[in-house]
Amino acid sequence: MTGNSLFDLAPVAMVILNKKGQFTQANQSALNLFGYTIDEILKLELQDLIHPDEVKTFARMLKEISEQHESFIEIQNRYKTKNGEFISAILKVVVNKDPDKIIGQLIDITEQIKTGIALKESEERYRLLVENSPFCIHSINLKGQITSMNPAGLKMLGGISEDNVCGIHYLDFVGEKDKNRIGEMLQKAFKGEVSFYDFDVDVEGEKVYFKSNFVPIMSPAGKVEKLMGVTQDATELKKSENIRIREALAREKNALLTEEIEERKKIELKLQKSIIEKEFLLKELHHRVKNNLQLVSSLLGLQANFMNNPDFYAAINDSQNRIKSMAMLHEILYQNDSLAEINVKQYLTKLLESKTQEALAPGKTIVFEITAPKIQFEITQMLPLGLMINEFVTNSIKHAFKDSKKGIINLELQETKPNEYMLNYKDNGPGIAKTSTRSKGLGMELIESFVEQLNGSIEMNSSSTGLVYQILFHRMHKKTKELN
Repeated sequence: MTGNSLFDLAPVAMVILNKKGQFTQANQSALNLFGYTIDEILKLELQDLIHPDEVKTFARMLKEISEQHESFIEIQNRYKTKNGEFISAILKVVVNKDPDKIIGQLIDITEQIKTGIALKESEERYRLLVENSPFCIHSINLKGQITSMNPAGLKMLGGISEDNVCGIHYLDFVGEKDKNRIGEMLQKAFKGEVSFYDFDVDVEGEKVYFKSNFVPIMSPAGKVEKLMGVTQDATELKKSENIRIREALAREKNALLTEEIEERKKIELKLQKSIIEKEFLLKELHHRVKNNLQLVSSLLGLQANFMNNPDFYAAINDSQNRIKSMAMLHEILYQNDSLAEINVKQYLTKLLESKTQEALAPGKTIVFEITAPKIQFEITQMLPLGLMINEFVTNSIKHAFKDSKKGIINLELQETKPNEYMLNYKDNGPGIAKTSTRSKGLGMELIESFVEQLNGSIEMNSSSTGLVYQILFHRMHKKTKELN
């Protein structure tokens, strides 16, 4: 293949300029990038396409090249295409031995810049939401130290600065009588549980009551990265309880209850409003987590497009599927009345439908047979369960249905004993041959990890009629709710 052929067939935009910046040659990728024909672009100089605000910078670059101060230069500019739109690209310039021949490579980074801007906007909206929240919102690292706290939280602690809070262990702000109890809650949160608790502290000589929770923030690998805490000043609620006690004592003595009853109603209305605001905040947090997971998945996809490696692309695709499984949980929680529990059959149906749409090759079909009782699991149990099923289906698509046009997957969840569940997963593939030397891959390691998170056990049986997984596990945390 000749040098000109390599130039013309290059997958990236390649141009050749003279020392004045005029196009003398451009490959097809460059023509596609700018939208011009070869005859049109040869009449232009590259600076004709550069954004007016950046022309001077480009002119300086040409001067440095002409004076042979630089032999290689890389510069980012905005370029105007034939249809009038601006794109962002990185120009990498190499000066040839011929001083009148400048070889340039243009890499389009428009989408990366748009993605970065969208991420910054999302982070800014989240920051404003936290900073303007009426609740104390704080983050805790895996050592138990506070790493951030919003203005409402600092005000609750008497108006101290954030510098005086960050780095201090969370339990240092808790009274001695509550340390053991809340310490246990903290350890449960580090294991992935959402914990709710109340406590009181002395602020400037007065006792202030709080209701709070720990929300684990999980990594794409399913491990706790940090905790987010939301704390509400419950002093008014405590006052309301005291009022009710006084009402019960005074009801038999006199009829002067009207004023106190009105006061109680006002407090309860205020508390109801606070609860609604808190529920909105939690929904918004689930929504943000879902959006951020989708953004991470998109960024992985963009990165994969730049890697000419099928194995790397397949690994990225598997990671995207796992991220989508987690994002789907937060999407359902955002849409549900319940902020902590998932309708098992609804989630499994949606998860398997998405696998059908994203994983099948043309001409192939998968039939899913799902049997599950009308129950709800908490997100801490549904997350490893969903990720495990995602790995089962991925393995079936890759191995069991590789040579068949129609695959059948049977998924059955049943309660075998009170609070004890059995999950049966079966495909109609050829099974795993006894002589198979296939090594245990990442997928199987993840499955075993998810079974461990469920505190369960797994058994696999293979035959010529398919592969069967049977998982036994107990409910976690609160009692699983039956649906009406």
